[in-house]
Amino acid sequence: MALAKRPKRLLAVAAALIAAAIGYVWSEGLSLSGASPQRAIPEGAPLALLVEPAMTAVARTWIADHAAADLAFRWGEGVLMLGLDCAGQAAAAPEARAAIDGYVRRYYEAHASRGTSFTWSDELTPAIAAAERLGRGESARGPAVEAAVRYVLSAPRTSGLGAITHFGRSPLRHLAPPFPEAWVDTLFHVVPLLVRHGQLAHAPDEIELAADQVARFMRAVQDPASGLVTHAFSERDGAVSADPPLAARLFWLRGQGWVLWSGVEAWSALREGHPLRAELSDRLGRLAGALIARQSASGLFHTLVDRSTTYLETAGSALVVAALARGARAGLLDARASTAATRGMRGLLAILEHEGDRRVVPGTSLGTNPWPAIYEHVPTAPQVSYGVGAFLIAACELARS
Repeated sequence: MALAKRPKRLLAVAAALIAAAIGYVWSEGLSLSGASPQRAIPEGAPLALLVEPAMTAVARTWIADHAAADLAFRWGEGVLMLGLDCAGQAAAAPEARAAIDGYVRRYYEAHASRGTSFTWSDELTPAIAAAERLGRGESARGPAVEAAVRYVLSAPRTSGLGAITHFGRSPLRHLAPPFPEAWVDTLFHVVPLLVRHGQLAHAPDEIELAADQVARFMRAVQDPASGLVTHAFSERDGAVSADPPLAARLFWLRGQGWVLWSGVEAWSALREGHPLRAELSDRLGRLAGALIARQSASGLFHTLVDRSTTYLETAGSALVVAALARGARAGLLDARASTAATRGMRGLLAILEHEGDRRVVPGTSLGTNPWPAIYEHVPTAPQVSYGVGAFLIAACELARS
């Protein structure tokens, strides 16, 4: 049996490596310098007057360059749609709201006509903004949202902790091993979806499942010394193995953002007095505090947050900024989080590249696997779907705050 499975695993590994290589080749403007300030944002400048115009310009720049129907139904585009959907609600000008909303609607209409299916976590993310739109009366989004939730409720789990596995039922499951079973990326794909659908369907068990998954993951990946989280873990032979190991202190920024944003979402949705609230409050508070302590002078964060020699990265910084702002607004985090979020938003505004009316989001690291040797060497590129989406999520959150 093991010999029969080996060719499948080798083919899956080869396919994953080829796909990653093609993605790097096709990405323009590759760099290892990360995000760097393009202009100064004075400390006294009123942030409220800066965020909305930048958010709208970033959204419209993306829309001008990409046909909605050409975008894939995958995690990067899911982060993008969540950001665009929020920007479409928050834009000041009615014409801008209509343009952004229409673009997001066309994206979902295109995929509804093709049909969607779910076999692993990376396919779920576009269902989050679809659930937002379903909640606003866009009933056509119902089938995709319901199918995504059904997948989550029955998705494969790790043997002991019961964490949802990353590759699920897809052929990529043959990659575990050598890849780890459960990745923190999955929390972002799963938790906001369950929270939104649970609230919409009056299904508190889905909200509880979302919070339970955050707790299960954090028990496995949170470093008791620093409060930061590692990227992934596996359960084999009855033991939990973190990957990278906690002792390596390779704390990947975007992973911190996935966990903190998802955790804040879950905590905020739990009823008062729920037994998981206290544990999540403690764990998320320690994670937020560790990140605030490591925030750079620019307001952004390094791609390995404990190593200031690594580049500043956009998508992870934006996710952390958004989560800090939302956590402070929800009462989970204190005023330090709000101050750090404001500093971080100024940093995000400072790195935008201005091309006339266009606003380009640079410095997003490309797809990153839990391989200890690669984190600081993963190239960055401008106008990456999830980097633009994360920027919009942060801008939208700060506009609300």
